[in-house]
Amino acid sequence: MARPRKYSDDLRRQIRKAYGAEGGPTAGEISRRLNIPVGSVHTICRGVPSGKGQVGRPRKLTPDQILWVRKRVDAGETTTDIAEDYGVSRRTIRRIINGESYKGVADVPVSTDPE
Repeated sequence: MARPRKYSDDLRRQIRKAYGAEGGPTAGEISRRLNIPVGSVHTICRGVPSGKGQVGRPRKLTPDQILWVRKRVDAGETTTDIAEDYGVSRRTIRRIINGESYKGVADVPVSTDPE
């Protein structure tokens, strides 16, 4: 279930208009004037919908890459080699294999290597 929006669409439009104006107020000034966190101002100005944005760090691997990681492990490649190829740690590869990370990526056939 989606979270309700914390700020109205009208307020969000006002923030974007003020922030985008040449010579306009900074995010900090808008934050103080409206008594909202500066991070919320940045999020609104980036256009990330409230309650639907990325939480935490962005993913290092795409869903296609995850499928290839799983396929390569099944083929017998080492986690070290796979991790080096994708620029992630061996622990990340082990988390994918153990189902601790990227749980939402379904195992479907892939046709080409995404590298």
